[in-house]
Amino acid sequence: MISTVPGHPGLIVAAGFSGHGFALAPGVGRRVAEWLRTGTVPDVLRPFDITRFERGERRPGI
Repeated sequence: MISTVPGHPGLIVAAGFSGHGFALAPGVGRRVAEWLRTGTVPDVLRPFDITRFERGERRPGI
């Protein structure tokens, strides 16, 4: 999950990476920093939004 948290404006969470988190952290950090700087969610992060569960998508992009 890489997303804002509904009901908590300004909170962005990047969590749930399992063992791959260490390798993915630099890229995720860059994209989250871009998001904070521009105020726009980068397209590559959109599939990881927490609202996908409300839409019935269990995995990103499915």
